[in-house]
Amino acid sequence: MEIDYLVLDERSPTSFLFYIVADVGPGGSSRPVAVAFRQGDIRDYHGSTRIKRVLKDTQRLTRLFSDAANRARVNAEIALASKWYRSDRQAGEELSPSQRPEIDDYPQPPLYRYKEESEILAGLQPRPGLVWDADQREFPFISTCLLLGLLSDYSQNATRLCDIQLQPLTTIFSGGCFEYGMVAIDITRLEKITYGIVAFPVLYMAEVSHHNPYSWDRIEDPWPAREPDIVLRPHRPRVMLGVDQFLNDYHYGQQYADNPEARALRAHAVVRNDILDYIWPLKASHEPESDKEGEEETSIGATISSMAKYLWARQSTPQDQQTSAALHRREREVKAARQAHVNKAVDDILALTMHNTTLDNATIEKFKKLCEFQYFLRKRLLEVPDRLGPSLASGHLLRIAYKGYTHLNWVLFSNITYEAIAAGIATEELRDALALSLCIDGLSGDFGALAAALDDASCRIDEVYLLQQPKNESDKPSAAFYARWLKTENQSMNRKTRIYPACAFSSPLRTQTWLPSSSAPPHTSPNSLSPVHVFIRRQASTYNRKHSESEFVDRRWFLGDALLSAERFVIGFISYLSCAHFSEKAFLRFSCGPTSLATYDSGELAVGPIATEPFTQLIAEAEVEAQKYDRDNPQITNTQAILSALSQGRTLMVGDWILLLHCSTHYGAMPRPYQTVPDETNIVRYSFIRVKSSIPAPPSPLGEGESVVDSVEIMGSLKNFLLDQSPSLDIARAEDLLGRTDEVLQKQGFQTLPPGMKSIDTMSYTKSLRILEAMLRAN
Repeated sequence: MEIDYLVLDERSPTSFLFYIVADVGPGGSSRPVAVAFRQGDIRDYHGSTRIKRVLKDTQRLTRLFSDAANRARVNAEIALASKWYRSDRQAGEELSPSQRPEIDDYPQPPLYRYKEESEILAGLQPRPGLVWDADQREFPFISTCLLLGLLSDYSQNATRLCDIQLQPLTTIFSGGCFEYGMVAIDITRLEKITYGIVAFPVLYMAEVSHHNPYSWDRIEDPWPAREPDIVLRPHRPRVMLGVDQFLNDYHYGQQYADNPEARALRAHAVVRNDILDYIWPLKASHEPESDKEGEEETSIGATISSMAKYLWARQSTPQDQQTSAALHRREREVKAARQAHVNKAVDDILALTMHNTTLDNATIEKFKKLCEFQYFLRKRLLEVPDRLGPSLASGHLLRIAYKGYTHLNWVLFSNITYEAIAAGIATEELRDALALSLCIDGLSGDFGALAAALDDASCRIDEVYLLQQPKNESDKPSAAFYARWLKTENQSMNRKTRIYPACAFSSPLRTQTWLPSSSAPPHTSPNSLSPVHVFIRRQASTYNRKHSESEFVDRRWFLGDALLSAERFVIGFISYLSCAHFSEKAFLRFSCGPTSLATYDSGELAVGPIATEPFTQLIAEAEVEAQKYDRDNPQITNTQAILSALSQGRTLMVGDWILLLHCSTHYGAMPRPYQTVPDETNIVRYSFIRVKSSIPAPPSPLGEGESVVDSVEIMGSLKNFLLDQSPSLDIARAEDLLGRTDEVLQKQGFQTLPPGMKSIDTMSYTKSLRILEAMLRAN
């Protein structure tokens, strides 16, 4: 036998830092727009399990950000990030690498003996949850997408909500950590998303005796006398790896050749290495550029007429056909001069938009001349967006610059008015627009003008995203805007546009509510759903055959702030039932999924707001658990107060809906001695209940002997709910999807249910009333 200092085992990092980046920095450099740390499961002892997890995470994120349903809101935040990083965020504010935060390293588990490994792993408990960072997120929609992408696996032992911690955008990746690697996803071009992985192998090394001249066998060879050293691979290049390079680095290339996540990732190119300049810095970032030019005032009509001499291409002459170096140089000079003239001409017009100029029909007609110069106009607007002023002329300039665009991404224009926006979207040039994005900080004027323009039958815009500046201290402006919108919606029965305020995405991440139950979306609009309260009674304890009763845990959630349409709610409901027994985070299915019943099987991942109450409840419970391990951590919030506030519930208003769920287990015969699992199958009973008269919030809305039978109408089935709430939906399709989910749940069980029994079924009238009243009394 030989004695050598050898590598006994090699593993991938357990945890990963995920960076969502875009070319929004100074000079078009890459900068993060969202960062999250995903804590690994300590029970993922073997390298293959860790690799599977990071492949799934990366593939789901590339798929989610590539989804067309999310494109408008992601592009809106990318545009805002570009302005923030290049202009608003001055160079002096950028921290040096030594000042930027970094994730702490974790001690690594020892190398277990082969015969003891299974028993040790079976006895391991999951790591304590991470403390949730409730700071304001600069780009809440992108952060929500990142969070949902990392949590979209609902199988057993999947990533928990408390395993995710959003990080500051300045967080540094360290190449010298044992615990975590890094994944970067570049979303600069959503139609061509790129990705990259950095994960250095963790080596277990020791001096051992071995038979094989090249390696040590953990079964046949003697165990090392001393505990193995845990070291990183010495050579750690700053290079982003694609999926095949990453797998080959861990000798899994052939094993994962047909892995579905690996196949999907091969369709994406590997991200550029220069994104590491900021994420994994070796030197300070560049200074942002400044661009200030003078402005000149003239009349709008005269300026538009004069643009031809700046922008009209000159006629070619025989001399233009020469190919000498001097001519090429001259052409470059002419091109530069022409671009300067173009900018000057556009700047002349932009200067006029700062004044309240009267626009007659003749002047408005002159704007059509600018169609010849759409490219130059839009390019200059994006270069100097703050020069577009509050005049109505701004709306007509935007109408020309964005002619033919389906997404009116106007978040950069902070000086325009609601009247100017309305003037633009009411024009023929913007009839193809389907989405509008605005940064509401600084907008002024008559809000009613914008509401009327969006409500016009000829306007096709069906989604408006209202952003706030990245470093805002409060969600109140966008919440107030939404409240104003609801007032105008109450005055119109034809409102078709869905409004997504930034606070709907940022407030849940801050564990704050933003939408009181009294301000929930009115159900007068075809696209709005009356507020839904979810009452869940779940079997908690393991069945004890000595007793006929099992313990149940009650939960009460409000979904009104998720801004669900009736169709999205039904999709979320069906998706929730498919995994409600196995995952506490299943409520996230209401926030990420297909946009319609017709596309349910397409794998679409449209992201919507997260319901704050269930989200905060899980965070608070995880922090209670974390306090057992770290009672002195100042970051841990007053979780008992949070839980107490959440348990109070809300007043049930007239027109609200209650979704009552009873989740339990159906048991078969007593297991025989040779059986390793009992005969059991999970079953869910549900009932839709409409509130006819308000039911006060706890404590004690119901006394003993009191009933709510006159305050509610028990509708029962999904079909009855849809017939009442949204009869135009494809109800047969919804029932078919519910039936398929029932079949899937039955196959997942260990026992075949008795004839006539379903895994998912409607609760009886009597049982619905009894459980509802019991839950109201308990709260």
